[in-house]
Amino acid sequence: MQKLPTSITTVGQMLEYWAMEAPTKPALYFRDEVVTFSELNRLSNRYANVLSQLGVGPGDRVCIFCPNRLEFLYSYFGLIKIGAMMVSLSVMLKADEAKYIIDDARAKMIITTEYLYPVIEPIKDQLETIEHILYLDDNPPAGVTVLPPLVERAADEFHTREFDPDSVACIIYTSGTTGRPKGAMLTHNNLLHNYESANILLKTTSEDVLLVPGLPLFHLLAQICVMAALYGGVPSVLMEFFVPQMVLENIARYKANSFSGVPTMFALLLNDPEIDNYDLSSLRICFCSSAPLSLSLLRRFEERTGAIITEGYGLTEATALVTSNPIDGQRKPGSVGVPIRCEVRVVDEKDRDMPVGEVGEIIIRGKNVMKGYYNNQKATAETMRNGWLHTGDMGNFDSDGYLYVVDRKKDLIITGGYNIYPAEIENVLYKHPAVAMATVIGVPDEIKGEIAKAYVVLKEGQTVTEKEIIDFCRERIAKYKAPRAVEFRETLPTTPTGKILKRELRNQVLGRRKKETS
Repeated sequence: MQKLPTSITTVGQMLEYWAMEAPTKPALYFRDEVVTFSELNRLSNRYANVLSQLGVGPGDRVCIFCPNRLEFLYSYFGLIKIGAMMVSLSVMLKADEAKYIIDDARAKMIITTEYLYPVIEPIKDQLETIEHILYLDDNPPAGVTVLPPLVERAADEFHTREFDPDSVACIIYTSGTTGRPKGAMLTHNNLLHNYESANILLKTTSEDVLLVPGLPLFHLLAQICVMAALYGGVPSVLMEFFVPQMVLENIARYKANSFSGVPTMFALLLNDPEIDNYDLSSLRICFCSSAPLSLSLLRRFEERTGAIITEGYGLTEATALVTSNPIDGQRKPGSVGVPIRCEVRVVDEKDRDMPVGEVGEIIIRGKNVMKGYYNNQKATAETMRNGWLHTGDMGNFDSDGYLYVVDRKKDLIITGGYNIYPAEIENVLYKHPAVAMATVIGVPDEIKGEIAKAYVVLKEGQTVTEKEIIDFCRERIAKYKAPRAVEFRETLPTTPTGKILKRELRNQVLGRRKKETS
């Protein structure tokens, strides 16, 4: 891996460096388009000029509400060059969810598309801080500013502003245990540090090609994948969606050497009936995170492809990358490996180190740790105590210093790599007129790892079906967050103070599964 000069201290400078060093080398492949490093820099400059002329300045927040397409990255780099903060919005948000984040970020503008504008349209007049809705497509509705004609006329050169490397480059919203999203502020230093860490982990060479197999760009993991490739001066293949056969086709077509994914992706690739028709011999390393990967799936994938899967652990607040099993050293299935250029401890409630093998809270310190939560000093103080990021994740170290994550932020559900917080679903369930009591837990699922299941006690005399409850949720929150199953009960287990005992429900599910497999 080529290490960048120490003079490169911001993400915008990183792109400009490679535009000078390797101007004609491909930086991005998307559909049938090839974008070189110089073209990526030139188009990003145009976006920076347009956004600056529209009033975006250093420190301003601008939301990108956009599916996987090149304009997402042009906008991102344009904002970075100005010194503004990019706020990415999940394309699965409903209007009220999007409004909360836009308001909380005090965003100045939104960049969006024809596909997603219907989410913004019903709330646009309620967004007090928004000055422009910037539209990336033809046939614009009334009241928006159409970007492409402005970009077409913009200058190719932009003087990237100089600013503190510890200034915030992006704000990535991540749900909290209360269900209210919190904006993790990541600095240029955070990002560049972990771009380099990713290249060290994957042992990137100048001839590599990295595949981004449909991971959504609004998600930090996808952003890190693309940007880490650019940091290493190598191209990435950006896909709009995860379609197993298209992933296999792109590995073969571009001779891709590595990709990052979640367990669901690896399972679907292996199960694709066309897998034997593709040459996957170029694939060298795959990084798996977000949920545990079964040993049988790992072995089957490695045997079929010849690639190594390394499992790791990360979270938004630590710029997505904290630990990983080493490529050359011992890999321990079930473990998330060893720290990557940061410090990790497992502690008790008084921040005292736990003995080897004993479970405690995982805490982190290093250059990858966020600056804090935007507009939320209380949450920042609770999470970043005594100089350490307290993750809320529970784990333990073995005698070799390998970390094992045993619980994910208490009640967090991870389905197909997406985080779901039960409190968000429960808040919706309690709005249903027939529901007296409700709770949500994660239950095992063969394909997605786990899914959300709701347990509901109805009010006396009320009747409602499972489908009606699920549809009620899907109308109010993103589809992936809605429960996939609903079980109606007369009562739910509670503590003496009335708190629902989720662990009893989990134990019941596990007990049921043990009986089924015995």
